[in-house]
Amino acid sequence: MMHTIHKYVQDELDKILKLQLLKSREIHSASVAKYRTFGRIHIELLPEEKTATVQSINKKYNNQIKEIYANINLKLSEFNLHKLNNPFI
Repeated sequence: MMHTIHKYVQDELDKILKLQLLKSREIHSASVAKYRTFGRIHIELLPEEKTATVQSINKKYNNQIKEIYANINLKLSEFNLHKLNNPFI
């Protein structure tokens, strides 16, 4: 039984690592973007727009990560094991 909980936690932590990688890639892309495209028109991005985009990306991925940690901790509490702290908040 303990093996299954450890496997579950490991799989969920792997999902978190993948989400962190996707988040960093999206943030990098948003940070280096200079223009926004509407059809054939290119509009220069303002620094405020880049900041808003990065904040939106952070919020999206951090919410997903929080949900995964909540599910892990719920499962761990069922087995009377210590909860994990989310280092990404």
